[in-house]
Amino acid sequence: MVPGSSPGGTTTSKPQEIGAFLINMNYFVYILQSKVTANFYIGQTQNLVKRLDEHNSGKSKYTSRDAPWNLVWYGIVNSRKESYGLEQKLKGFKSRKRLIHYMNENPQVHGSENLQIFNLLDFRESS
Repeated sequence: MVPGSSPGGTTTSKPQEIGAFLINMNYFVYILQSKVTANFYIGQTQNLVKRLDEHNSGKSKYTSRDAPWNLVWYGIVNSRKESYGLEQKLKGFKSRKRLIHYMNENPQVHGSENLQIFNLLDFRESS
């Protein structure tokens, strides 16, 4: 039997050991804010650093026009199913104010001074 697997073929959610490193099989749900337009982007990934780099380097077609992006919030969940559910919940907040309220009520990013909510609200209301 392979470590981290069960006889039925389903894998466990425990971290896997590869060499001297432990790889945790967590998923990230994240919110980015454009430094150019102040728009938000909501996504999910297993590698947050790589994904943020893809957004800022133009490798992500949808976000390339509003780059550069700041990471303003992220949450960590244990499975792809959970990350998809949380991503859809956040995308379901049609109001920017409701999304900002959620981020303030569920602080996940230490030093989230990247989120300029007061400037954002002023910016969006004056446009």
